Amino acid sequence: MYKNILLAVDGSEHSLRATQEVIKIASLVNECRIEVVYVADFSKSKNEVLHSQGKEEIELSRRKKLLPIEEKLINL
Repeated sequence: MYKNILLAVDGSEHSLRATQEVIKIASLVNECRIEVVYVADFSKSKNEVLHSQGKEEIELSRRKKLLPIEEKLINL
């Protein structure tokens, strides 16, 4: 089975469903490692940069999107 899983997330509902599937797969394997990669849509990220107050605001916004995914994986 899978020992290493790469999970690409963007904070959408699709990423939450993908996270649930990864959790199911990882629960079947001992010592499975899940690597999470944040994926940004270029058209949306460009808009975020233009309308934000700074790098900190963008970082906070992205972290908020990933929080539900992190919580699910921590409780694994």
